[in-house]
Amino acid sequence: MTYSKIKKCIFVLSFLLIFVLFLPFTSKGTKVYAKATVEEASSASKDTQNEIKLNVKSKDLVKGKTYSLKVYNVTATQTVTYKSSDTNLVSVDDKGEVTGVEIGTATVTVTVKEGNKTIGTLQCDINVGVPAISIRFTKTELKMVLGQKTTLKYIIVPYNTVETAKFSSTDSSIVSISSGGRATAKSVGVATVYAILDNNTITKCTITVVEKDDTIQLEDGDEFEPTITPAAKSTSNTSSK
Repeated sequence: MTYSKIKKCIFVLSFLLIFVLFLPFTSKGTKVYAKATVEEASSASKDTQNEIKLNVKSKDLVKGKTYSLKVYNVTATQTVTYKSSDTNLVSVDDKGEVTGVEIGTATVTVTVKEGNKTIGTLQCDINVGVPAISIRFTKTELKMVLGQKTTLKYIIVPYNTVETAKFSSTDSSIVSISSGGRATAKSVGVATVYAILDNNTITKCTITVVEKDDTIQLEDGDEFEPTITPAAKSTSNTSSK
C-alpha cells in the first residue's frame, strides 16, 4: 500500500471517529433544546393570558332578584365554579346567576381551574336588601342653561333600600340622563325625565333648556360642558364702481 493511500485511509477513519463521538451529544443537545422550547412556549402562553377578573367585587341586590356574575379572560380549557358562603341568604348556580334569598350579606367565591390546577380564586360580596316602595323628585319642574350638568335630587322610601331607580328622558337630544340621575342640557327645548322603580312607581321632572339665563342659580356639583355651535359663514362685501 502506497503512502498516499495510507494517508487517505487515516483521514477517512478520523472523520468517522469524530462523527461517532459527537453524534450522541448533538442528538441529546437537540432534544434538550426542543424540550426547553416547549416549556418556554407554554410559559409565554400563560404570560400572555390577561388577568382573570369579575365584572363586580360587590353588589347590592333586592331580595328575590337575580344578577349575573361574569368572569373575564377565561380560556376555553379552563373551568369556572361558583359557591355561596351562605345559601340561606344568597344562592348561585353553575352559570353565575346570583339570587337574593333573604336579607343579609354573603360572599360568592369563584374558582377558575385548568385540569386539577387552580388558576385563580375570586370573590364577590352580595348584600341582599329590601326593595323601594316609592320615589319622587324634589322638583317637578326645572330650568337649565345649555351645557349645564346637574344631578336630579329625589326621595326614595324606605331610606335603607338597596334598589336603584331607572331613569329615562323623553328626548335625549335635549336632556340626557345618566343611570345615576345626572342630567345634561344638550340643546334648547323641553324634555321630561322619568324615574321608575321595579314596582312601577314613577316620578317625573320637566326640564326646560335655555341658551342663557342669569337668574339660574347653580348648585354644588353642577358644571358645564362645552357646546359647539356651527361657525357662521363669512360673507364678502363687493364695492360697486
